[in-house]
Amino acid sequence: MDRLITMTCMRCGKTYTLPENVQHWPNYCQACRAKEMPEERITRKCRGCGKDFTFAVKEARWPKLCPDCLAKRKREE
Repeated sequence: MDRLITMTCMRCGKTYTLPENVQHWPNYCQACRAKEMPEERITRKCRGCGKDFTFAVKEARWPKLCPDCLAKRKREE
């Protein structure tokens, strides 16, 4: 079982734990690292119209239709 080490965030001062075998030691807690990282985005081709669109990777379900086609589909329902 991995032992945990306790570290202190250099930005907010919060303490957090990490497995001892982590290859790189982050100096910031997960919340502060998330603020620093740009939102990762993916480009995909819409299955409805064929145009490229982008969306955030963190979305729970990755869309198959662009926002325009999604709106059009909702209006038709």
